[in-house]
Amino acid sequence: MAQFLAEPGVGIELRHVVHGGQRFEQSRPVRAGDTLTGTLQIDSLRAAAGMDMIGTRTEILHDDGEHVCTAYATLVHRAGGA
Repeated sequence: MAQFLAEPGVGIELRHVVHGGQRFEQSRPVRAGDTLTGTLQIDSLRAAAGMDMIGTRTEILHDDGEHVCTAYATLVHRAGGA
């Protein structure tokens, strides 16, 4: 998520972001020694009441390709913020 927010041209200032929600769907527990990789994608984007609502999904895989977890998050961003 931090890498996404830091991307040039994204235009999201962390100081103008509120965490709107998060949920997880686990395929298996995370185990000590696991090497995991997360791949984030934007699932939805909409404007409402002067805010941008950004829905993300992160697929988390073990280094052998086994699915471990899917993390969903909603960010609320106020462009130009107050």
